[in-house]
Amino acid sequence: MNGAFWARRSVALYLLAWLMLGLLLAGLIVTTTGAGAGASLLFALPLTLCYAIASGFSAYYLCRAYPLAQRSLGAVLSVFMFSGVSAALLWCAAGSAWAALCRLALADADAVAFNRPFVALMLGIGVLLYWMTGVAHYLAIEFERARRAETRELESRLLAQDAELRMLRTQIDPHFLFNSLNSVSALTMIDPARAREMCLLLAGFFRQTLGLEAHRKVSLTDEVALVERFLAIEQVRFGPRLAFASSIGEGAGALADAGCEGKART
Repeated sequence: MNGAFWARRSVALYLLAWLMLGLLLAGLIVTTTGAGAGASLLFALPLTLCYAIASGFSAYYLCRAYPLAQRSLGAVLSVFMFSGVSAALLWCAAGSAWAALCRLALADADAVAFNRPFVALMLGIGVLLYWMTGVAHYLAIEFERARRAETRELESRLLAQDAELRMLRTQIDPHFLFNSLNSVSALTMIDPARAREMCLLLAGFFRQTLGLEAHRKVSLTDEVALVERFLAIEQVRFGPRLAFASSIGEGAGALADAGCEGKART
């Protein structure tokens, strides 16, 4: 079993529920057979916990093999009918053997009378408990499926937001190009040398950008070099009003990051 039934809290709650059922079974034995309370507890609690483990594993794998969304209701009911009766019969056989062991350890007056009426009662309880376990497993499986669907939906939303950000970045690039070309146009009239310098910087920047597009990961050195080219272009536009400095720690230049070129261009 995995998912909700393998979580520690869920396993503890599962066994606690079966322990309470064992106490109820012990009380039922006392009222129906007249056995002593100690003998009833000794008989009912270990037998119930063993049935909890056996039926839990059996019902879980049946729920996995017969999912409600892929199997017909008749097939599911037939399988659980047969499995429930089979598990209850095995539980009664184990109960008969355990009752014999209890009679050896206790006085006959206090031992559980494992007669036919009690076997029929135990068989019916075993079938019902097996079916209840199957229903609980189906609920846990559906809950886990719903949680995974919610997680996938959240991941899809995050991917959609990331796609929107990437689209915004592609829209920002033309604005940078338009502003740079307008600056070049203005500089050709007042300072041709700076206009030529800006054209060369733009050519180098876009050449390096296209080169980085082919790489899924970009080293920090290349990333910083691209940023410096971008800032050099802006410095031609803004002059001494824009100043920048960069410093990379020793050995940090070889570090790589995915998609850095997209961040640098924006």
